[in-house]
Formats: sequence, structure tokens, C-alpha cells
Amino acid sequence: MPTAANAADARFARLAADEWAWRLEQFPQLATSVGNALHDDRLERVDAASRAARLQRWRDTREALAAIPADQMSAAARIDRAVFENQLNGFIAAIESHADLMPLNSDSSFYGPLADLRDAQPLRDA
Repeated sequence: MPTAANAADARFARLAADEWAWRLEQFPQLATSVGNALHDDRLERVDAASRAARLQRWRDTREALAAIPADQMSAAARIDRAVFENQLNGFIAAIESHADLMPLNSDSSFYGPLADLRDAQPLRDA
């Protein structure tokens, strides 16, 4: 018989797995860097509509995470949940503050990854 911790842990695992799969679709270079070549035929979309859709998805995911009772989760899953929640908050804050559009900051730049694109993400010939 499933326990409350098992049920809460399972809900969290499904939510995190769904978000990860979606994140790899949204960020093809990330997918390539973790060994997933399914999205090697394109680059990340950076238009306003795509950014707004990502913001909404992350807000919805954060809301779904809040609906999973942390006190019913196992200790290990609560740690994973804290890390995941911190990531979501960071992603949301970056879009809300437009940090992802800064042309240059102390450690990165908007166009910086393009220099390594040929080596980092093999694109197929048309």
C-alpha cells in the first residue's frame, strides 16, 4: 500500500521529469551538453513570445510544486525539492529582471555561447 511519502515523492518526481524534458526542448544546447541529441537541429528561441511562455511555464511549475505537501515527502525528496524550487525561482527572476537579455555581465554574455556552437552542438546538413 502506498504511503503519503511515496505518493508525494511520486508527484514531485513526475513534475520534475516533465519540467526537465520540456527544458531540454527549450534549450537545445543544454540537451546536447547532457548527451541528448534530439534537439540538435535548432537553437534556443529568444523572441519575446518564447520568453513569456517560459516564464509562464516556470510559474505554473512552481505553483504545482507548492501544491505537493513537503511534510509528506521523504527526506531525500525534500532536498531535491528545495534544489528544484531554487532553480525555478532563479529562472523566473532572470526573465522578470531581463537578466537573460543582458548583452554582457561579469561572467557571460548573450552571444558568448555562439563562439563554441560548432563544437558544442553538431548541426545536421539540410
